[in-house]
Amino acid sequence: MNLKQILTLALLTAFLQGCTNIGTPSDPANTAAQQPSIELPEAENLVPEQPFPIETFYALLVAEFAGSRERYDIALGNYMQQAEKTLDPDIAARATHIARFLNARQAALNSALLWSEISPEDTEARSIAASELIHSGRLLEATQYSHALLEQNSTPYYQTIATRAATIPESQRQQLITEYQQQLQQFPDSTELLVGLSLLHQQQKQLETALNYAQRALKLNPSLAPAAIIEAKLLNSQGKTTEALTRLEKLLKTQPENTHLRLQYARLLATTDLEKAQREFNLLAIQAPNDPNLMLALALINQERGQLDEAQQYFEKLIELDQHASTAHYYLGQIFAQKQQWQLAVEHFIRVEPGPSFMPALLQTTDIL
Repeated sequence: MNLKQILTLALLTAFLQGCTNIGTPSDPANTAAQQPSIELPEAENLVPEQPFPIETFYALLVAEFAGSRERYDIALGNYMQQAEKTLDPDIAARATHIARFLNARQAALNSALLWSEISPEDTEARSIAASELIHSGRLLEATQYSHALLEQNSTPYYQTIATRAATIPESQRQQLITEYQQQLQQFPDSTELLVGLSLLHQQQKQLETALNYAQRALKLNPSLAPAAIIEAKLLNSQGKTTEALTRLEKLLKTQPENTHLRLQYARLLATTDLEKAQREFNLLAIQAPNDPNLMLALALINQERGQLDEAQQYFEKLIELDQHASTAHYYLGQIFAQKQQWQLAVEHFIRVEPGPSFMPALLQTTDIL
């Protein structure tokens, strides 16, 4: 019996058990136990069938019944054990999907690596292995999996790896650059590699090189938003803010729903034209009404433009959501101080926690008292 048959048997048995209860009073507790709020992911895309030893069959059947009764520890444990024992790609895949569903990161990594080792040509196995390696901080290993994915015409993870590399030591980042450059020789038209290299060089403070890679990616794909965002940031750092804004504005006309692109455009506008920046942030807030970062940006812009009542509403909403609360208290203190509502100003200033705004809040409290 293979894995597909085991899953079918488990489902059929559960169905028959349910049928035996039709027409009889049911205990609410039992009903709740038979109808869990969470179901394990279904097994899909199984490889050709193969028989299992009776011990494996029993362990997997127990795992499926355990999962249906919310005993996910047993379900995952049995699948992990049998994946290592049988080296069967079906079982390894099922173990990986269950582990990811349960957010069991170490188990997901181990099973994904095993799955990709058993089925080295399976792009899903390699993709999940790369993703889990990135999550665990093993970026150089994830790069090797990305190389394999690129060679199989599948989507690599070079940009994601490069983004995560911002927190690693400079020497390790240089190793990634070397890996990327070697792969680029074989795939010179890979925009994933070019954008990844741009990010890595930006982190290394090699800004001209970073700009060069971003612009090479844009020559290959002028509508590539990640490359355009990097280019805009680097042009702005060189004092070419107008050029950066012009390029982003042109691209936004073709991608009006791209929130990342509009956010970068709004941030750059905030340095030159607060009124236009406010309009862009308002558009973003419509798309993501509960985004705390957008609320904070709008609150600060409103305050800067003297629209204190609007700013107050945003800051109070942030406190209500418990997002950027300390910052919100500091600026609410300033707003109430401007309105000469001294008691309210002090009440907010004294709730500012240790951080960049703590000493300014303390000094302003002293001034008020």
